Amino acid sequence: MTYKAFDVNLRCPVALKVIREQYLGDESQIEYAEVSDGSLRMPLQVKCEYIRTLARHVNVLSEVGSKSENAKLTPAEWVEAINSELQAGALSVIAEARESGTVGICRPNCEIREELVLEIVNHVPKQKLIWEAPMKNQQVWFIRSFGPNINLGNIKPDDVIPLETLRFGLRGDTFAMFTPTTGCGPLPMRMTVEDLAADRRRIGFPQFADSTAIFDQ
Repeated sequence: MTYKAFDVNLRCPVALKVIREQYLGDESQIEYAEVSDGSLRMPLQVKCEYIRTLARHVNVLSEVGSKSENAKLTPAEWVEAINSELQAGALSVIAEARESGTVGICRPNCEIREELVLEIVNHVPKQKLIWEAPMKNQQVWFIRSFGPNINLGNIKPDDVIPLETLRFGLRGDTFAMFTPTTGCGPLPMRMTVEDLAADRRRIGFPQFADSTAIFDQ
């Protein structure tokens, strides 16, 4: 349950998500917790202390970025916050964009803030990041930029399968990623799934499931 509270030490309002101590001591009831200051900001050192405390009991995911269009973090502040929260014990850090895809790592017109994202990945391991990308154009950008296995979040349930088709190159937006590289010669007129799988392994993309079905080119 989430409450709006006033922290007497910080002397400022905070968003307080209450987890009863009895649940923290029983790993079968709560396995993951999220620590976020996207709605009401808190000092980074205080947020990291919450992460350290929870990480002793559960797996912690933290979130960086504000849900407000008016709050602007510099790229250096993003990098500092993400690395600090990882060091405090977060398993992964979520980069904020909201369900609208118009704040945080995204612009109000839903475009990705490319310079910001590239600055972050220059200083943080990609496997430790989860990028909120609720819009198709955002998902396409991340897949084209970092490959089909990039971690994406805030995906609507109805968009899970369409996103997977983007990851496997089954839609026009990412199909070109899965075509043979230049100089490898033309494809044979008929290829088995095993042939396609071998080609995908060579260029580093996900493999097709084992099958003897035939595809006509």
